Amino acid sequence: AELMNGGFKVASKEGTGSTFTFNVMLEHPSEVYPMQEQMDLSSLSTVLVACENHNLQKTSKELLQHWGVQEVLVDASFDKARARLRSAGMISFAVLSVRVEEHIQIALELHMEFKEQVKNWIVLSPISFTGRLNKLCTSWLVLSKPVRQSVFFNALKRMSSGNPFWRV
Repeated sequence: AELMNGGFKVASKEGTGSTFTFNVMLEHPSEVYPMQEQMDLSSLSTVLVACENHNLQKTSKELLQHWGVQEVLVDASFDKARARLRSAGMISFAVLSVRVEEHIQIALELHMEFKEQVKNWIVLSPISFTGRLNKLCTSWLVLSKPVRQSVFFNALKRMSSGNPFWRV
């Protein structure tokens, strides 16, 4: 990880287990994944991304801006996202990245509190949570991480056009 300008950390709790986390720096998304000209989301006014992972925050913002989203709001925690939603107007999409069990309940609370204000919800989830998330709330789309750029774009495009969404 360090050779790729990233880092790692370990959190361990006796009797519970250990969590190993690492991140690596990739090139700019447009260099890693060349954009196709037809990828246009300029009809979307505001997208909120709530994610603890700095690299995912940065990449999501760059991709959404490149696709023409008028305003991209990025928050590093669900608490910050909640505060921003309280002061924001209508939101085209909320993209929530869940990483641990506690995030599932918080995502549900956010959805219940702001479902009238946020038109569409996408939850990015480890595959181990996907089935449970789909059962808990049928009005959001759950995408299993890691999410391909084209899948993310197509989900945004399809949902914003009013077409029924599909489960991934």
